[in-house]
Amino acid sequence: MARLGGDEFLVLLPGADHVERSLGVAQKIVHALEQPFVIAGREVRLTVSIGLALYPDDGRDADALIKNADTAMSRAKDRGRNTYERFSRGGDRAPDGGPAPAHSDGEAPPP
Repeated sequence: MARLGGDEFLVLLPGADHVERSLGVAQKIVHALEQPFVIAGREVRLTVSIGLALYPDDGRDADALIKNADTAMSRAKDRGRNTYERFSRGGDRAPDGGPAPAHSDGEAPPP
């Protein structure tokens, strides 16, 4: 995990050779950050919008992958908080390549 700047972070998943594994990690991150934190006696809630870009389908170098993940993150933000989206050049797609709805609130992706 690395901080890109401001409130943007990058997570690399070496060996994430299956879309389902990456979507599962995104789902776990959303779920973990939905839980309230208590800081100095005050409850704090965070929201997260995650964009996924997978090598080599969504980019063959770091710049392309980061740019495409950012595009997917923007799409996730447009759909609401606590959401994740996979990058797609031609619209949303499911792990099997077909159209897919947004995944939010820790909802599992379609099989």
